[in-house]
Amino acid sequence: MRLFGTERRACAFIAAVALLALLLAACTGHGSGTETDGPDGTEREPEDVITASELAGYKFIRAEDCGSELGKAFVALHESFNKIAGVATEKSDDFYREGVPELEMKECEILIGGTNRPESKKFLSGLRSDDYGYALIGKKLAIAGRTEANTVKAIEAFEENVLSRFEKNGAAGTFMSSGDNYTFGAEYSVDSVDLCGTDIGKWTVVYPKKDTMGEAVAAERTRDIIASHCGFTVDVIRDDMAPADLENVISVGITAFTSDALADGLKKAGSGATSSAFIGYDGKTVLVGGKDSASLLAAVDSLGKELSDAAARDGRSVTLTLDAEKTYDVADTMLTAMSFNNLVSSKSAERTERVTEMVLKYMPDTIGFQETSSDWMNSLIAKLKGVYAWVGEGRNGGSSGEYNPIFYNKSKFELKESGTHWMSDTPDVASKFPESTYNRIYTYALLERKSDGKKIMIVNTHLDHKSEPARVKQIKVLLEFIEKYRDYPIVLSGDFNTTPSSNVYSTVTKSFMKDSADVAMQAKRASTFTNYGKSDKTLDYLFVNPAKMSVAEYSVCNEKINGDYPSDHHPVLIKYSVLD
Repeated sequence: MRLFGTERRACAFIAAVALLALLLAACTGHGSGTETDGPDGTEREPEDVITASELAGYKFIRAEDCGSELGKAFVALHESFNKIAGVATEKSDDFYREGVPELEMKECEILIGGTNRPESKKFLSGLRSDDYGYALIGKKLAIAGRTEANTVKAIEAFEENVLSRFEKNGAAGTFMSSGDNYTFGAEYSVDSVDLCGTDIGKWTVVYPKKDTMGEAVAAERTRDIIASHCGFTVDVIRDDMAPADLENVISVGITAFTSDALADGLKKAGSGATSSAFIGYDGKTVLVGGKDSASLLAAVDSLGKELSDAAARDGRSVTLTLDAEKTYDVADTMLTAMSFNNLVSSKSAERTERVTEMVLKYMPDTIGFQETSSDWMNSLIAKLKGVYAWVGEGRNGGSSGEYNPIFYNKSKFELKESGTHWMSDTPDVASKFPESTYNRIYTYALLERKSDGKKIMIVNTHLDHKSEPARVKQIKVLLEFIEKYRDYPIVLSGDFNTTPSSNVYSTVTKSFMKDSADVAMQAKRASTFTNYGKSDKTLDYLFVNPAKMSVAEYSVCNEKINGDYPSDHHPVLIKYSVLD
């Protein structure tokens, strides 16, 4: 229909008035009261707003137990915020105490990560395991993800979307409104998981106050396994800190929420000659347990397997119903690894016997030896060939120089790939860094477990004994190689000639690899280098990638064999399982 003359002008006027009304309505969104959304008069809450004039009154808050990488990102964001906004805001962790002005919660806070503030918890409750973002809730701004790595991503998104825009606009007017809230939603293989009739996100993992076999670590592993299999993150809490009327409890070990029936079932499962993992459900509580740390870890991993199998069966809407009592064989899931510097010098028939008897006492599935000369290799092969096959070569190439051999149980594993490389600028040929006293090597073996086809990467090394700069260079070469295999479970064994306070140690643990003693459910720590009573240091380690494996036990085998120590170093031993 065409419009002419007065009709056209009238329509233009009406349109202008309507546009002005819309603009006025939009402006009122930052005030008090409610907004109307559309001609039907539907009411909605007004937007929360932070104005430029309010920024000086804000305080940055992080979780008290914040990790190092997130801590750095927190400090960097605080500095950038102050510079762009032209303010000098305070920062601290989330510890607070009512009645003490400097420790009280403030009305205006920027909350980084999983702090103890209700606004952080509210924001995180809407996120799945790989989601992250930021939201203005009242006068508090929550910036977080379910993991510290994802919280760093949330900080980066906030800097790019909000802080940089504010800087471009001249750092004036409105800093942010709740209309700017942002959530990155990751993709997941499942949409919902029903565990025993209840949405899995409503369950809580609880562990006992008396942590006798690593239940606290196992509880965290349970949370992580649930997240990895279905993308939902559940809360973890100690039983004495949980509400007495808490429902939908996954009890890791015997807790205040464990019924007598479940406790009896667990006791029965652990009464046999062989250790068994146990999972049971009594209509209210799930019990995940075992009689020792290895069987407890196997139970946690078995719950993950139940989830994985249910997801494979059901697709995007998963339903998992647990039996009243079910046991799982621990022997099929646990593996052991040892690192052992056999001491190249002072070799005798008696000491050779002690070294091999130490190995046969524990029968580890894999062993990384160090200081292993050709003479030592001949002795070890002769004594251990009934159980073990091996890979490796000397540090000067071929059979020349000390080996860092890997021995593996040939009945359990098939060798898929192996090799030896030099920690230098030319890792494929015998060589060294100028700072290094000798050529230094690492040997690796990619093994496939015959029972289930799972692959495990074992790497063994011995760093320079004199030069810290050499060791730093060497470990960087080694980590660059390991990075290529990070999708596999990895055990990195060796005599690193370095203590936990060193740059070498921190370089490893700041990567995706961690000290097995730190992530083990139970750790019996002791010095690894005692030099027959003349020293007291930890130089030997078994590093692992905990994203792909769970460590049940860490120990130092520091007992005497046939009246004396086998070597100047004590072997280090772990018991672990491979995650699906």
